[in-house]
Amino acid sequence: TLAELIDVLDVTRLDDDRFRGETIPLRLSGGGASERTVVDGSQLLGQAIVAAVRREPGRVVKSAHMIFARAASSEAPVDFEIDSLHSGRNFASLSVEVRQAERSCARALILLDGDAEDLVRRVEEAPSLPGPDQCEPFALGTIGRDVRFVEGTDYVEPDKIGPPTLDVWVQFAECPKELALCQALLAQMCGPLLIGVAMRPHPGLGESDAHRSLSTGVLTITLHFHDPGPVDDWFLFRHESVHVGRGLCDGIGRIYKSGKLVASFRQEGLLRSMPASATGLERTKLL
Repeated sequence: TLAELIDVLDVTRLDDDRFRGETIPLRLSGGGASERTVVDGSQLLGQAIVAAVRREPGRVVKSAHMIFARAASSEAPVDFEIDSLHSGRNFASLSVEVRQAERSCARALILLDGDAEDLVRRVEEAPSLPGPDQCEPFALGTIGRDVRFVEGTDYVEPDKIGPPTLDVWVQFAECPKELALCQALLAQMCGPLLIGVAMRPHPGLGESDAHRSLSTGVLTITLHFHDPGPVDDWFLFRHESVHVGRGLCDGIGRIYKSGKLVASFRQEGLLRSMPASATGLERTKLL
């Protein structure tokens, strides 16, 4: 449920520079296995954002870049170890390492800021699209998070093709009081869809093949918060695949609220054939 997801993102302080977070299994859409015993990379990014703000109270995350080195298991908690690169009057820069059972799983670089008045302002407006009331709901593994696809939900099927884009409305049934948890909820939504969008124009490939005949996984996510705020309204997530080749897929995304751009993200993903000799254990690994 959404409440359980918020609890997972709400990391616990162990000492000044270490935090611990619980984990939940990666839940898949489409016809593949419904659950894997690995942690969604965007969940780790969301937890790292919360840990960074707890380390630098009074500041807001402006950007975060995370590289995923190996999969974390959903059967044990993960630790976030923070190294402060700089903490000045205006900005703070942190390195956040994600560790589990003495193994390094991922690392993030996070920039935090206080706040400042506009010197100038120009904000990109959202495109004109059918609203959420006109769009089809899609189950994306979390009760309490309403997800609706503008173009329909057939992008997961290998025999369905479409453009390398996907527009998705998202609304959260609960709005945390802490801004960092609101940012973490948006971060957690940046991972699930871009690899499927990359496969969309190509016949015979679909999200339902992931971790069955296709080896897929998120390698990096970069997220920028332009206007951080509460998750108290519908958000429009615009996904676009910009390059696919050499076993990788690169995609970009924009997040709009109330018709205005509030965040943007970029993701690099793994997209390769699953080796025919792969064992069941190997099929649960991202890399």
